[in-house]
Amino acid sequence: MAGQNLQVYAGPNPNFALIGSVSNETVFPVEGVTSESAYAYIEYATASGQKRGYVLASGLQALPGLYATMAGPAVVYNGPHDSNYASAGSVDQGEPVQVLGKEKTWFYIQYATATNQKRGYVPYDSLNNAAVMAGQVEERIFTGSADITNQELTAYTGPNTSFAASGTVYAGEGVTRLTKVPPMSRTI
Repeated sequence: MAGQNLQVYAGPNPNFALIGSVSNETVFPVEGVTSESAYAYIEYATASGQKRGYVLASGLQALPGLYATMAGPAVVYNGPHDSNYASAGSVDQGEPVQVLGKEKTWFYIQYATATNQKRGYVPYDSLNNAAVMAGQVEERIFTGSADITNQELTAYTGPNTSFAASGTVYAGEGVTRLTKVPPMSRTI
């Protein structure tokens, strides 16, 4: 992830052509760091498609968690089911994603778009090395309670307003408030 705004060059130093930039908090995979310089080779998303180039490695920040690539293109859903939840977007074959957890036969992922981050669910078999990932991420378990909104609210695909908006909940609308069950309090 870019820890600051970074310029992207065609080669591993600023003597090469400037070909773009990545904004602070943009998430992308690092393909490698050059031995002859302090530059990292990255692939990042733009409005016109994927691009590759070199950025100053000292401007990067490692993210915690597990990363995988998509085995094929997939629709990303707002919940762990393809007919009960709306589509949140899509990911392409080979696209890197952060794996945040799993619910039954679905992985909960975070991925980059051209303008921000999104979170959602993809089917188990849509990730490369799905069996390995399933053994390394936490099972997400929730309890729910009925509630009614008292004002109009925007729903986001992630935990704050820097994530893409997924819709609106209107005042007086019924909702299910989900609470994540901590791993230590689960019964087998």
